[in-house]
Amino acid sequence: MPFAGDAAAAAEALAALAALVEEAASVTLVDNSREGAAAGLEPPAGISVLAATAIQGSYYARNEGAAATGSPWLLFVDSDCLPAAGMLSRYFEPAPGERTGLLAGAVRAAPGDSRAARYAASRSHIDERFHLETGPYPSGVTANLLVRRASFDEVGGFDASVRSGGDLDFCWRVQRAGWALEHRPAAELAHRHPDEIARLLAKARRHAAGRAWVNRRWPGALPKPPIARPFLRGPLVAGWWALRGDRERAAFKLIDIRLQAASLLGYHRGDNRAQPGPGA
Repeated sequence: MPFAGDAAAAAEALAALAALVEEAASVTLVDNSREGAAAGLEPPAGISVLAATAIQGSYYARNEGAAATGSPWLLFVDSDCLPAAGMLSRYFEPAPGERTGLLAGAVRAAPGDSRAARYAASRSHIDERFHLETGPYPSGVTANLLVRRASFDEVGGFDASVRSGGDLDFCWRVQRAGWALEHRPAAELAHRHPDEIARLLAKARRHAAGRAWVNRRWPGALPKPPIARPFLRGPLVAGWWALRGDRERAAFKLIDIRLQAASLLGYHRGDNRAQPGPGA
């Protein structure tokens, strides 16, 4: 699990990882924060903390975590996710094929009370099912992805130079090398969406910059977001829902417009480069 938050968030992430201890050979939180937020915490039994600060980026942190273990399978989860007990066993039901290098687990929305969290859940943000049908190959997401070590080593792991989009690029490179991907919807965890609209918009800009980077590496795979239709249709649909008395759905359509604008900005002007960290 790559991590780049504060000490309180580090404590929550370590507590979430405890669900995996019983089944995993090793469980590691890779502290990629500039301040070393997890360094002063006592991790739960069976969990180690690894500092990785040369590059400020989750893909660099994932590579460092993979290098610290010799396990034949590598499970990647995000720090805003809540793994479930027994999840690892469900990944192997049924047993993966001999040339299966990737197992895409399920990512479902954790309950959230804020409008931002409800909106993100309604739009299936971070849902792996979208990426199974997008691009030259299907893909999982690193919020919940099990990778065979041999396939990881063959392609050299993730591209550590970027901030976003590296999971798609990695999954596609693995399959281009002759490995297969299998979907494991029963291996499910919960994803905690941001509680603030501003954080959703910032995330949309970052992800869009990553999509633009992926599209340059894989021409035509992730073209730029549509422009005219969301901005022309969105206000009309929002007004229609408001007239019907459904303020939530009306508000969601207006958020759609703001998110689309953020995505367009990120796609055309976003910087997807991971920056040097304090340990560089």
